[in-house]
Amino acid sequence: MVELKLREGARFPVERLGRRLDRRTVVSFHPVALTGGCTREVRRFDDLLVDFDRVGVDILGAGVDEPDLNASFCEAESLGYELVSDPGKELAEELGLLKETGDHGIRTARYSYLLDPDGTILRIWNVGTGDANDAHPDEVLEAVQQAGEA
Repeated sequence: MVELKLREGARFPVERLGRRLDRRTVVSFHPVALTGGCTREVRRFDDLLVDFDRVGVDILGAGVDEPDLNASFCEAESLGYELVSDPGKELAEELGLLKETGDHGIRTARYSYLLDPDGTILRIWNVGTGDANDAHPDEVLEAVQQAGEA
């Protein structure tokens, strides 16, 4: 069970992402790179990149894996977007996303944030697992399409 430390309307610590946000951005946290559910989710976000771009939204993946593992994950899946590494778990801790995941130890819970270019949290999704996890990228796209272009 996680207890989020930031809510909608709060400022997300974008400086911890290591890049500037030029547009609305979805930051989607996955627990463990190169595992089944995480792989399906990142692939689906990648499949929808053109659709997100049409409504002025960028995608960033994030997790507590080492940069080399995330780079391997990006390469293995031929992702068209970046996976941000938080191996020291500082960002995940600041957000309240850390949880025990059994075999993989302390990892991030599966949450996604929609941010405006200034880092204001516009929406938060608790993704869940299984079918909910697989449908999540489509749900996010539908929400940002309904909100229109910024």
